[in-house]
Amino acid sequence: MGILMNFKKTITILNYLATKVPQLSKLKTMKLLYFIEKEHLIKYGRFITGDTYVRLPRGPVPSLTLDIINNPSQYLDAKSMSYLNRNIEIANNSHKTIKSISAPHIDELSESEISAINTIVNELGTKTANELVDLSHLEKTWINTQPLQKIELIDFVSDLPEAQKTELIAFVHKNRETEKELHAILA
Repeated sequence: MGILMNFKKTITILNYLATKVPQLSKLKTMKLLYFIEKEHLIKYGRFITGDTYVRLPRGPVPSLTLDIINNPSQYLDAKSMSYLNRNIEIANNSHKTIKSISAPHIDELSESEISAINTIVNELGTKTANELVDLSHLEKTWINTQPLQKIELIDFVSDLPEAQKTELIAFVHKNRETEKELHAILA
């Protein structure tokens, strides 16, 4: 989390969600993203977007994604901003409703990512934003983290059996090191 934020993938997920969930508000987006990331981490051993999650009053939130929705031009470079403008529209209303304006570039997402998104949309997509907030307040990520602080990996997986939790954490740390090395090579 927070190492290599993938803006194109994040925007693609926002677009995909906007095609699946009617009246997709900022708050509902934040909650769905949290549950999608957790689902993918537990099933496949990695986060999708690379965003950092923090504990805010209405539950766990992907920090940079929230900043992007609130003020995209401040957080995105020209290329990412262009991609956002070609794919989604963020309404300038009190709910910051996200609307798809072109077909999502599904090829930006892996099969496992699409599976996690679809699983969560099917399970939680019809819930209201406030119902999702209530659900997120039951999560160890929210309970165990101080207000406005970064949520630690251990809290995402704390409900798993000890052996599975230990194995998953080791796997995630190894993948992070590999990502850092690849990023350094490609930079």
